Amino acid sequence: MKCIFILFLLLSPSIISQDIKQVRQLKELGKIEEAIQTLNTGKFGAEGERLLARIYLENEMLEEALKIYTKLCPSLSSHDCYNELAITQASLEKYPDAIQSFQKAIELEPNASTYSSLAQVYFMNGEIEKAEKTHLKALEMAPMGIIPRINYGVFLVKTKKYSRAQTVLNSVLSENKSLYYAELYLGIIHYMKEEYNTALIHFNRAIEINPDYYDLYYHRALLYYKKGDYSNSLADLEMVDQLFPKNKKTEAVRKVIKKNIKVQDKI
Repeated sequence: MKCIFILFLLLSPSIISQDIKQVRQLKELGKIEEAIQTLNTGKFGAEGERLLARIYLENEMLEEALKIYTKLCPSLSSHDCYNELAITQASLEKYPDAIQSFQKAIELEPNASTYSSLAQVYFMNGEIEKAEKTHLKALEMAPMGIIPRINYGVFLVKTKKYSRAQTVLNSVLSENKSLYYAELYLGIIHYMKEEYNTALIHFNRAIEINPDYYDLYYHRALLYYKKGDYSNSLADLEMVDQLFPKNKKTEAVRKVIKKNIKVQDKI
């Protein structure tokens, strides 16, 4: 029995790795339920649990992901596990927990992207000064980093520092024209300044780059509403619902638009 046990130990890693590879292929093919069912057999060890948690996270099954990461990360003690745990916690609006997890990830492996993510959660938690300080730390570590610069630009938009935000986001786009998120927030800047035609140019560019991101249509819907183009606004809200059926943002806007249409019809 001892020899069989040793043989199993020698062979099992390669067998498990091959099976994990097959599960990853299921994930890439969009066969999410099949991948989850396979991983839930529990025969893949920590690597399988980590992949299962990642699938849950990517498919917004956040409570399921949180349960696994909370159990797994202390034993793995890896940057990536704590980073993904923090993302899960932040998505669930558990901001103090997310801050602690990002800090643990940074302790294990300091890098600019994780500092940038931590800065975002500080902002979500209402800690504006810590957010800016941490954004600047990320930029100090990676002055030309795409993610830290975009995240800092978004922070500047949200704190209404529009001129600085424009400078940051335009510098990123001058190097890479395919960054739809930078186009989105440049559009938001112009929208907030009531420069609707320029905002529309940026929203259209962003949608051309990534036609599957629901928030682009939401912001363009708001813009069309402001311009009195209710038909296109409703069409964009419909796109939001198709791309993100669980969203809670479109119904309120839709009600306002339909109310305005009724008022128009009476005039």
